Amino acid sequence: MASKIKLLILNGCSYAETYAGGNGHRDLADRLGIDSAESIALGGSANSRILRTTTKHAFSNAVPTFYVVGLTFMARWELP
Repeated sequence: MASKIKLLILNGCSYAETYAGGNGHRDLADRLGIDSAESIALGGSANSRILRTTTKHAFSNAVPTFYVVGLTFMARWELP
């Protein structure tokens, strides 16, 4: 039997960050019956940062989680 999803994580660039600022991720979690929602979105992010931080979170997280990933433009690069 599958575990109930308990957490929604939103990650992306400024578009996702703005969505979270208006509690869109919390509204989505409520509609899906998920207990809590968090955002790790960061304005100005490149796809490499979005994918890296999502993967890092998933590997260090033991809670059943639904990830919402908003990718950005391909031309956006991450600076070291």
